[in-house]
Amino acid sequence: MTATPAYVSRFLVPKDGNDADQCEDALVAWPPVECDQPIAGAFLAVLCDGASESLLARDWARLLAEELASRVERRPRTVGSPATAAKAIAAAARGWDSWLAAYLERREKDGKPVAWYEKPGLERGAYATALAVSVRADEDRWRWNAAALGDTCLFHVRDDRLLYAFPVSDPADFGVTPALAGSRNHDAALLARHVKVATGECESGDAVFMATDALAAWFLTSTATGKQPWNLLREFAGREPSEFEDFIAALRAAGDMRNDDVAFVHFDIG
Repeated sequence: MTATPAYVSRFLVPKDGNDADQCEDALVAWPPVECDQPIAGAFLAVLCDGASESLLARDWARLLAEELASRVERRPRTVGSPATAAKAIAAAARGWDSWLAAYLERREKDGKPVAWYEKPGLERGAYATALAVSVRADEDRWRWNAAALGDTCLFHVRDDRLLYAFPVSDPADFGVTPALAGSRNHDAALLARHVKVATGECESGDAVFMATDALAAWFLTSTATGKQPWNLLREFAGREPSEFEDFIAALRAAGDMRNDDVAFVHFDIG
Protein backbone atom coordinates (compact mmCIF):
# COMPACT_ATOMS: atom_id res chain seq x y z
CA MET A 1 0.00 0.00 0.00
CA THR A 2 1.37 3.44 -0.91
CA ALA A 3 0.74 6.90 0.50
CA THR A 4 -1.96 9.02 -1.11
CA PRO A 5 -0.42 11.54 -3.57
CA ALA A 6 -0.06 15.06 -2.24
CA TYR A 7 -0.39 18.48 -3.86
CA VAL A 8 1.41 21.71 -3.06
CA SER A 9 0.56 25.38 -3.41
CA ARG A 10 2.95 28.19 -2.49
CA PHE A 11 2.77 31.97 -2.41
CA LEU A 12 5.08 34.85 -1.59
CA VAL A 13 3.53 38.30 -0.98
CA PRO A 14 5.47 41.51 -0.20
CA LYS A 15 4.31 44.24 2.16
CA ASP A 16 1.73 46.65 0.82
CA GLY A 17 3.62 49.36 -1.06
CA ASN A 18 6.58 47.12 -1.91
CA ASP A 19 7.28 45.16 -5.06
CA ALA A 20 8.19 41.48 -5.17
CA ASP A 21 11.93 42.16 -5.29
CA GLN A 22 11.72 43.97 -1.94
CA CYS A 23 10.14 41.02 -0.15
CA GLU A 24 12.26 40.02 2.85
CA ASP A 25 10.60 36.63 3.21
CA ALA A 26 12.18 33.77 1.27
CA LEU A 27 10.67 30.48 0.19
CA VAL A 28 12.26 27.40 -1.38
CA ALA A 29 10.15 24.33 -2.18
CA TRP A 30 11.19 21.08 -3.84
CA PRO A 31 10.25 19.49 -6.17
CA PRO A 32 9.23 22.60 -8.13
CA VAL A 33 5.96 21.11 -9.38
CA GLU A 34 2.80 22.90 -10.40
CA CYS A 35 -0.10 22.78 -7.96
CA ASP A 36 -2.00 20.22 -10.07
CA GLN A 37 0.95 17.80 -10.29
CA PRO A 38 0.95 15.08 -7.61
CA ILE A 39 3.94 14.51 -5.37
CA ALA A 40 4.46 10.84 -4.67
CA GLY A 41 7.73 10.46 -2.76
CA ALA A 42 9.21 13.42 -0.95
CA PHE A 43 8.79 17.14 -0.52
CA LEU A 44 10.68 19.85 1.31
CA ALA A 45 10.03 23.49 2.06
CA VAL A 46 12.10 26.18 3.75
CA LEU A 47 10.58 29.51 4.75
CA CYS A 48 12.74 32.33 6.12
CA ASP A 49 11.63 35.73 7.39
CA GLY A 50 14.30 38.42 7.16
CA ALA A 51 14.35 40.88 10.07
CA SER A 52 13.72 44.33 8.58
CA GLU A 53 15.70 45.99 11.37
CA SER A 54 18.91 44.52 9.93
CA LEU A 55 20.70 45.47 6.72
CA LEU A 56 20.49 43.03 3.79
CA ALA A 57 17.77 41.00 5.52
CA ARG A 58 16.26 40.01 2.18
CA ASP A 59 19.55 38.64 0.89
CA TRP A 60 20.32 36.75 4.08
CA ALA A 61 16.84 35.19 4.14
CA ARG A 62 17.33 33.97 0.58
CA LEU A 63 20.83 32.62 1.19
CA LEU A 64 19.68 30.88 4.38
CA ALA A 65 16.64 29.33 2.68
CA GLU A 66 18.69 28.05 -0.25
CA GLU A 67 21.40 26.57 1.97
CA LEU A 68 18.90 24.85 4.27
CA ALA A 69 16.92 23.48 1.33
CA SER A 70 20.09 22.13 -0.28
CA ARG A 71 21.07 20.39 2.94
CA VAL A 72 17.62 18.95 3.62
CA GLU A 73 17.41 17.63 0.06
CA ARG A 74 20.73 15.83 0.44
CA ARG A 75 20.21 14.81 4.07
CA PRO A 76 16.58 14.81 5.25
CA ARG A 77 17.84 14.10 8.78
CA THR A 78 19.06 17.70 8.86
CA VAL A 79 15.70 18.54 10.43
CA GLY A 80 15.78 15.54 12.77
CA SER A 81 17.48 17.22 15.72
CA PRO A 82 18.38 20.70 16.96
CA ALA A 83 22.07 19.88 16.55
CA THR A 84 21.87 18.90 12.87
CA ALA A 85 19.59 21.80 11.99
CA ALA A 86 21.87 24.22 13.83
CA LYS A 87 24.88 22.95 11.89
CA ALA A 88 23.05 23.69 8.64
CA ILE A 89 22.22 27.22 9.79
CA ALA A 90 25.82 27.79 10.85
CA ALA A 91 26.99 26.52 7.45
CA ALA A 92 24.83 29.15 5.77
CA ALA A 93 26.40 31.81 7.98
CA ARG A 94 29.86 30.67 6.93
CA GLY A 95 28.88 31.49 3.34
CA TRP A 96 27.83 35.01 4.24
CA ASP A 97 31.27 36.62 4.13
CA SER A 98 31.93 35.51 0.54
CA TRP A 99 28.46 36.66 -0.50
CA LEU A 100 29.02 40.01 1.21
CA ALA A 101 32.42 40.46 -0.45
CA ALA A 102 30.83 39.98 -3.88
CA TYR A 103 28.04 42.39 -2.94
CA LEU A 104 30.50 45.10 -1.88
CA GLU A 105 32.50 44.60 -5.08
CA ARG A 106 29.35 45.12 -7.16
CA ARG A 107 28.60 48.31 -5.27
CA GLU A 108 32.09 49.60 -5.99
CA LYS A 109 31.78 48.79 -9.70
CA ASP A 110 28.38 50.49 -9.83
CA GLY A 111 29.81 53.63 -8.28
CA LYS A 112 27.79 53.14 -5.08
CA PRO A 113 30.37 52.30 -2.40
CA VAL A 114 29.21 51.57 1.12
CA ALA A 115 28.55 54.73 3.10
CA TRP A 116 30.03 55.24 6.55
CA TYR A 117 26.63 54.94 8.20
CA GLU A 118 26.05 51.50 6.66
CA LYS A 119 29.23 49.96 8.04
CA PRO A 120 28.01 49.32 11.62
CA GLY A 121 24.96 47.49 10.28
CA LEU A 122 27.07 45.40 7.92
CA GLU A 123 29.38 44.48 10.78
CA ARG A 124 26.43 43.37 12.93
CA GLY A 125 25.10 41.20 10.10
CA ALA A 126 21.58 40.32 8.98
CA TYR A 127 18.97 38.25 10.81
CA ALA A 128 16.10 35.94 9.90
CA THR A 129 13.82 33.27 11.29
CA ALA A 130 13.80 29.85 9.61
CA LEU A 131 11.46 26.89 9.26
CA ALA A 132 12.69 23.81 7.36
CA VAL A 133 10.29 20.94 6.68
CA SER A 134 10.88 17.52 5.12
CA VAL A 135 7.82 15.44 4.18
CA ARG A 136 8.36 11.88 3.01
CA ALA A 137 6.07 9.04 2.02
CA ASP A 138 6.38 6.19 4.51
CA GLU A 139 4.49 3.15 3.19
CA ASP A 140 0.80 4.15 3.42
CA ARG A 141 1.19 7.61 4.94
CA TRP A 142 3.27 10.76 4.94
CA ARG A 143 5.62 11.73 7.74
CA TRP A 144 6.84 15.27 8.29
CA ASN A 145 9.88 16.45 10.23
CA ALA A 146 10.42 20.13 10.95
CA ALA A 147 13.07 22.34 12.52
CA ALA A 148 12.41 25.95 13.46
CA LEU A 149 14.36 28.91 14.73
CA GLY A 150 11.96 31.74 15.50
CA ASP A 151 8.25 32.09 14.84
CA THR A 152 7.72 30.89 11.27
CA CYS A 153 5.14 28.17 11.77
CA LEU A 154 3.75 24.80 10.64
CA PHE A 155 0.11 23.85 11.20
CA HIS A 156 -1.18 20.28 10.81
CA VAL A 157 -4.95 20.05 10.21
CA ARG A 158 -7.10 16.91 10.33
CA ASP A 159 -10.86 16.44 10.24
CA ASP A 160 -11.45 20.21 10.21
CA ARG A 161 -9.51 20.85 13.41
CA LEU A 162 -6.00 22.06 14.19
CA LEU A 163 -4.10 18.95 15.24
CA TYR A 164 -0.71 20.53 15.88
CA ALA A 165 0.93 23.96 15.76
CA PHE A 166 4.71 24.31 15.71
CA PRO A 167 6.79 26.04 17.09
CA VAL A 168 4.21 28.63 18.25
CA SER A 169 0.78 27.52 19.46
CA ASP A 170 -0.43 30.65 21.32
CA PRO A 171 -1.11 33.80 19.25
CA ALA A 172 0.05 35.92 22.20
CA ASP A 173 3.57 34.58 21.70
CA PHE A 174 3.98 36.53 18.44
CA GLY A 175 4.46 39.67 20.53
CA VAL A 176 7.71 38.25 21.89
CA THR A 177 10.99 38.87 20.06
CA PRO A 178 11.67 35.61 18.20
CA ALA A 179 14.93 33.73 18.09
CA LEU A 180 16.87 34.65 14.95
CA ALA A 181 19.59 33.19 12.79
CA GLY A 182 22.36 35.74 12.39
CA SER A 183 24.57 35.89 9.32
CA ARG A 184 27.56 36.39 11.63
CA ASN A 185 26.71 33.55 14.01
CA HIS A 186 28.75 30.44 13.22
CA ASP A 187 28.24 28.93 16.69
CA ALA A 188 26.21 25.77 16.03
CA ALA A 189 26.14 24.83 19.71
CA LEU A 190 24.60 28.19 20.61
CA LEU A 191 22.07 27.95 17.78
CA ALA A 192 21.09 24.42 18.80
CA ARG A 193 19.88 25.72 22.17
CA HIS A 194 17.25 27.78 20.34
CA VAL A 195 16.26 25.41 17.52
CA LYS A 196 13.07 23.38 18.03
CA VAL A 197 12.15 20.19 16.17
CA ALA A 198 8.92 18.26 15.74
CA THR A 199 7.50 15.38 13.73
CA GLY A 200 4.09 14.13 12.71
CA GLU A 201 2.26 11.60 10.56
CA CYS A 202 -0.35 12.54 7.98
CA GLU A 203 -3.39 10.56 6.96
CA SER A 204 -5.32 10.89 3.73
CA GLY A 205 -7.30 14.13 3.86
CA ASP A 206 -4.82 15.92 6.17
CA ALA A 207 -3.28 19.28 5.29
CA VAL A 208 -0.06 20.91 6.44
CA PHE A 209 0.25 24.69 6.24
CA MET A 210 3.48 26.66 6.67
CA ALA A 211 3.59 30.45 7.07
CA THR A 212 5.78 33.29 8.21
CA ASP A 213 4.74 35.18 11.33
CA ALA A 214 2.10 37.66 10.09
CA LEU A 215 -0.07 35.02 8.43
CA ALA A 216 0.72 32.50 11.17
CA ALA A 217 -0.48 34.96 13.84
CA TRP A 218 -3.73 35.51 11.92
CA PHE A 219 -4.14 31.72 11.59
CA LEU A 220 -3.78 31.08 15.33
CA THR A 221 -5.88 34.09 16.33
CA SER A 222 -8.67 32.95 14.03
CA THR A 223 -8.47 29.42 15.41
CA ALA A 224 -8.60 30.71 18.99
CA THR A 225 -11.87 32.49 18.22
CA GLY A 226 -13.49 29.31 16.90
CA LYS A 227 -12.91 29.89 13.19
CA GLN A 228 -11.35 27.48 10.70
CA PRO A 229 -8.82 29.60 8.77
CA TRP A 230 -7.55 26.48 6.98
CA ASN A 231 -10.78 26.33 5.00
CA LEU A 232 -10.14 29.83 3.63
CA LEU A 233 -6.52 28.99 2.78
CA ARG A 234 -7.45 25.73 1.09
CA GLU A 235 -9.50 27.67 -1.44
CA PHE A 236 -6.35 29.09 -3.01
CA ALA A 237 -4.97 25.74 -4.14
CA GLY A 238 -4.50 26.02 -7.88
CA ARG A 239 -5.53 29.66 -8.06
CA GLU A 240 -3.59 32.61 -9.39
CA PRO A 241 -1.08 34.38 -7.10
CA SER A 242 -2.99 37.62 -7.62
CA GLU A 243 -6.04 36.08 -5.93
CA PHE A 244 -4.00 35.17 -2.86
CA GLU A 245 -2.45 38.65 -2.87
CA ASP A 246 -5.94 40.17 -2.87
CA PHE A 247 -6.90 37.96 0.08
CA ILE A 248 -3.84 39.11 2.06
CA ALA A 249 -4.53 42.74 1.15
CA ALA A 250 -8.10 42.40 2.44
CA LEU A 251 -6.87 40.96 5.77
CA ARG A 252 -4.48 43.89 6.15
CA ALA A 253 -7.12 46.46 5.21
CA ALA A 254 -9.51 44.99 7.78
CA GLY A 255 -6.86 45.18 10.48
CA ASP A 256 -6.86 41.41 10.87
CA MET A 257 -3.21 41.09 9.87
CA ARG A 258 -0.31 43.48 10.11
CA ASN A 259 1.38 44.75 6.96
CA ASP A 260 4.30 42.36 6.70
CA ASP A 261 5.74 40.07 4.04
CA VAL A 262 4.07 36.67 3.72
CA ALA A 263 5.50 33.31 2.69
CA PHE A 264 2.98 30.48 2.59
CA VAL A 265 2.96 26.77 1.65
CA HIS A 266 -0.03 24.42 1.62
CA PHE A 267 0.77 20.68 1.48
CA ASP A 268 -2.47 18.79 0.87
CA ILE A 269 -2.74 14.99 1.10
CA GLY A 270 -5.32 13.87 -1.42
